[in-house]
Amino acid sequence: MSSLYVNGDHSMIIYRRFRGPSRDRGHGGYFAGRVWALAPHIRGVKFSPRGIPLERPLTVRVTADAVTVGASDEVIAESADPNVDLSPRQPALVAYDEAVRRRYRFYSFGDAMLVV
Repeated sequence: MSSLYVNGDHSMIIYRRFRGPSRDRGHGGYFAGRVWALAPHIRGVKFSPRGIPLERPLTVRVTADAVTVGASDEVIAESADPNVDLSPRQPALVAYDEAVRRRYRFYSFGDAMLVV
């Protein structure tokens, strides 16, 4: 964990080319990377359920122990609880017969995959 951070208020705009799957909101991974570039000491960011607005100026407030991103009077994202366990989890094991049965539920369409 780095002890370096850019303290103070900053602005950012998430441009339309960095939109997420919903096409009208920003991509969460890109947004998190932009926030991390200003606050590498923060372990995680919680997003607003409304998503990340595109093409709007966002204010990023960085302090020694927190980060908050807002647009006008709306909070877009804020620091996650520093005690959250971020270690990877072991996926549940599935029996071979169950895996064979479920494979027929996936249909591939080029780059996209449909799960029914």
